[in-house]
Amino acid sequence: MNFRTAIQTASLALAATLALPASAADPVEDFVQAFNRAERPALTAYVQQNYSAQALQERSAEERVDELLNAHQQLGAIAFQEVSGVSRVSVINVRSSHLVQDADIVLLRDANLPHQITDIYIHPVEPDAVLTAEASR
Repeated sequence: MNFRTAIQTASLALAATLALPASAADPVEDFVQAFNRAERPALTAYVQQNYSAQALQERSAEERVDELLNAHQQLGAIAFQEVSGVSRVSVINVRSSHLVQDADIVLLRDANLPHQITDIYIHPVEPDAVLTAEASR
């Protein structure tokens, strides 16, 4: 990562942090811990504590936990690398124990309650040709 990219990433992370009320806990670290445990009770507690009531009305905690457990089967344990994003969107770049390429976890926050999550999207980052070649050696 070059200096300019590092400064932009740090600025976005700071802006996302400052957009939250001072009393609100950032759910990013808790998410990584719950995801890595890959246990239904831990993930259920995370979803119930961090998702907005409206999000849980749209899709139940059980459905969301099933999705996270399926994602864990594909990614394995994840290691936090960096956070970027703005306002209601946090993009968490993680290293996967099962995939060569990184993955991005996108946390969407509620517009009225920014400490609560409305949805989480997880997807692998496009493979880097150099990393893929090195990993295959």
